[in-house]
Amino acid sequence: MNDKKISIAVFENTYRSADNHPIKNVVVTLPDGTKLEGGLWNGRSKNGLEYQYGQLMPASEKAKYERKTPTRSANPEQEVDFG
Repeated sequence: MNDKKISIAVFENTYRSADNHPIKNVVVTLPDGTKLEGGLWNGRSKNGLEYQYGQLMPASEKAKYERKTPTRSANPEQEVDFG
């Protein structure tokens, strides 16, 4: 790869479960190796023109915004039964 080019990859967001989640995931790699990650959403202009818009952030910052998966107890007998 030419070291002066910016690489862009766009993927379908297979984890999308709500309308406010991005429809596409984006990874941008800068010539110095810095990675930016983000998403794309669908939009519609006042004149009815469809477009996509997005956000990018340094990949190192992404962990701050990821949903945390609840952890389960290693011992099921210690779990609380709410049912």
